[in-house]
Amino acid sequence: MIHNVKAFCRETGYPLSMIRRMCRTGELPYLRNGRVMLVDADVCKRILAQRASEHHKLDTGNGGKLSWKAELETLK
Repeated sequence: MIHNVKAFCRETGYPLSMIRRMCRTGELPYLRNGRVMLVDADVCKRILAQRASEHHKLDTGNGGKLSWKAELETLK
């Protein structure tokens, strides 16, 4: 379903500045209609969920706690 960015943020609770930044940087697909940014809510939710899972990988070797060492290695 197509929403403007403000409505999408109101519906999902994501920060407006974060979603606008992700659109501008190309992380989220959007269309511009004049000054309004339009996003497909389903596509954005899928991308945001994927992004969250990538940023919150758990290392099962240490009791399910976040492994900062493993996270730093993924950044190299």
